[in-house]
Amino acid sequence: MTDIAESSFEDAPLDAVLTAQGAAERARDEAAARNRLGAWLRAGTVATDATAAACAVLLIEPASTRYLPLAVPALALGWLVLLRQWGAYRRGIGYPLGAELKAIGLASVSGALLLLQLGPSVGLEPQVSAVEATLLPVGLFAGSRILLRGAGAMLRNKRRLVRRVLLVGDGPDAYELLENLDAWPGHGIEVVGVCADTTKPSVRGLPVLGLTRSCNLVARDLQLHTVILASAALDPHDVSKIHTELLDNEREVILAPNVADVEATRLTTRQLGGVPVLRLAQREDSWRRVGKRLFDLAVALPLIVVFTPLLVAIALIVKFDSPGPAYFRQRRVGRNGAHFELWKFRTMHADAESMLEELEGEAVAPSGLFKLRDDPRITRVGRRLRRASLDELPQLWNVLLGEMSLVGPRPALPQEIAEFDDFTLRRLRVKPGITGLWQVSGRSDASFATYSRMDAFYAENWTLLGDLRILTKTIPVVFGSRGAY
Repeated sequence: MTDIAESSFEDAPLDAVLTAQGAAERARDEAAARNRLGAWLRAGTVATDATAAACAVLLIEPASTRYLPLAVPALALGWLVLLRQWGAYRRGIGYPLGAELKAIGLASVSGALLLLQLGPSVGLEPQVSAVEATLLPVGLFAGSRILLRGAGAMLRNKRRLVRRVLLVGDGPDAYELLENLDAWPGHGIEVVGVCADTTKPSVRGLPVLGLTRSCNLVARDLQLHTVILASAALDPHDVSKIHTELLDNEREVILAPNVADVEATRLTTRQLGGVPVLRLAQREDSWRRVGKRLFDLAVALPLIVVFTPLLVAIALIVKFDSPGPAYFRQRRVGRNGAHFELWKFRTMHADAESMLEELEGEAVAPSGLFKLRDDPRITRVGRRLRRASLDELPQLWNVLLGEMSLVGPRPALPQEIAEFDDFTLRRLRVKPGITGLWQVSGRSDASFATYSRMDAFYAENWTLLGDLRILTKTIPVVFGSRGAY
């Protein structure tokens, strides 16, 4: 095994060498256990697919067929081969669920059609219709993969399943990438170090483990399968040499373009001579906004009807718990800077505003967000309402009136907007929401930079399907009371 310090830091200061050696040793110690967990998950994926294939065969074929004991393992193996050929096992960083389900669907349909066509010639007589024979494996494979994805997401959130990567490059695009990885911990990506042509011992708190040209040796020594190239910070010819060497050594290479806050589905690749470029698609806003408004009405109106008894009960409890009104109204800033009155159940004492100035120095959230973990202004009932996010139920009226949406950026105060920069103001392109990316990813625990990035990303890339995913993720966040206080 090549020593990282010797191969990469021949002229580096002693403290940089020691830092790199220590980081390398720690990374190697952690590699074995995490690699075993990843191997178990990959083996579990194959075993689950084999089980789903066997179940599909048993449902399609009659149990009385004398060839069935031989047919089940043979056909299950054949389906696994089809899954591999269609790319259902192409795992990697950011592999989208849609692409995985597409590969599963193609493999399932191919296997079912082969079974229907060739089965009778070898004594296998399907006992279901062609439609059922096609849909059964699709449902079984897709259902098992979705369950496995859920298990993987749970392990990543607990930091039990982490993809360890090496970052190559030192520049604004590398810093942007690191900030995004910090803002989206659900990806389960851990950057163990950086390879860069610098004499600094660290980059943004990460140890510099070598020069850019030595990244393959560093990845080999640390048993890292994935290397991310911040290509904008590197010479194009150096990038070509580096990724060729990495691919020759069977490493996964990720090229990070200098594009921020854009969803990957909006990008398509084009070839201009010998240079690949990205085309950014413009989304049609008018029809999407109509669909979003109809969705808000279809959900908010029934919820108001269903929750009316609860709303009345909470209003009475708040009223009798402490002096003051049951509801709290506050001016907030909506789409395109329009002001509106936001409704919430009152969770603070009636004189809370007069106490604000003396408490602002104790705020736990920086740069424009005022949050106190143990805010003395909150009432006994109000603290419980906040824990369960029940104080926000009256905002369904704001959704019904068209001032808010079910999903969107956090509704900001006018004084907060005055402190926002141009980047943060992009959030005003959409209506604020009761829940959003920031809430389900960290809620009050998130930093202001993370909050701003998520709101801007949502404003640029929102879709109805994305809103559904956020609403689904809101449920465990609310019941877990994560970040709420």
